[in-house]
Amino acid sequence: MNTRKKDQELDSPESNERVKKKIYLSRDPPELQEILVEIVFHARLLWNRDGYVSRTPQAEERDFREYFGCGPFVVSDLWTILVKNDVLPPNASVNKLLWSLFFLKRYSTEGQLCNAIKIDRKLFRETCWAFIEAIALIQSEVVSFNKLKFIY
Repeated sequence: MNTRKKDQELDSPESNERVKKKIYLSRDPPELQEILVEIVFHARLLWNRDGYVSRTPQAEERDFREYFGCGPFVVSDLWTILVKNDVLPPNASVNKLLWSLFFLKRYSTEGQLCNAIKIDRKLFRETCWAFIEAIALIQSEVVSFNKLKFIY
């Protein structure tokens, strides 16, 4: 039996194997980790918080979903698919992708959204619609009936 230093509890070999398996499965490639860090950093800035100060993962995930309608892993997958298919709008950035997802989630008036993000209306409009069109271009890769399994 092993002892975890953090919890000072005795663990059985079976639970130790589950922990190893869980840690192994949750590892991402380094470039994906960097994208995730950048996405969450820019999300915190949009929330008017310090980009470097994190809270619990559950609170971060909840706030992220409330603002953008999906989790940070989905946004990182979307970003990598946009890059891979070479359909990114000119002057694209992760921050601007988050603006577009915020727009799609809220779909409020332009003035309210621009005040919430604190940017110019024209830049906001052009950026959001450019990303929406880019996302529409990769629709066949994101939504595929071949990958879906229907349960009756």
